[in-house]
Amino acid sequence: MPTDLPKPKKKRVKHDYIDNKKFTQAVADHVAALKEAQENEEEAPLLPNYVAEGFLLIAKGVGRKPNFSGYPFIDDMIMDGVENCVRYVHNFNINAETKSGKPSAFSYFTQIIHFAFIRRLQKEKKQIAIREKFKAEGNLSDFADFGEDAAEGQHLVEKMRCRDEFYREDRSLHQEDTKAESKED
Repeated sequence: MPTDLPKPKKKRVKHDYIDNKKFTQAVADHVAALKEAQENEEEAPLLPNYVAEGFLLIAKGVGRKPNFSGYPFIDDMIMDGVENCVRYVHNFNINAETKSGKPSAFSYFTQIIHFAFIRRLQKEKKQIAIREKFKAEGNLSDFADFGEDAAEGQHLVEKMRCRDEFYREDRSLHQEDTKAESKED
């Protein structure tokens, strides 16, 4: 008879969980303190750590969604989301009408973060377009002095342009093959 009993499994503690009731109450208390300070013309109170950590956890959770997770600038997106939450925490309405009848700070700030992520993606898309246009049309000698190696610098620029064109053509050919295969199915 074996004397080794199986060890009971430990419950995994979720460190990225926010209790919506506690979070909503903490945000409501902070908003009330902000309004009171504004009425009394006093300095605004600092944001409680629990609320700030909640903003960060929500932003990290939104960042794990499949439509946002693959970007190399995800940390910037998360910080933009947290910044927007801190900036607009005073707009949270504790008396807001919701389906459940109770306000939800979690859903309110999730929406703020979601739209902050979208704004960051739009900014990055513009920057990428500018970079691509500069590589395609820009003259590097306007921005850098190669001195005696000016021909070498121009050769480097042309090499980059040719490589980018090759990858664009290769990508477009691959997309055409994929379209052709999907039409055959």
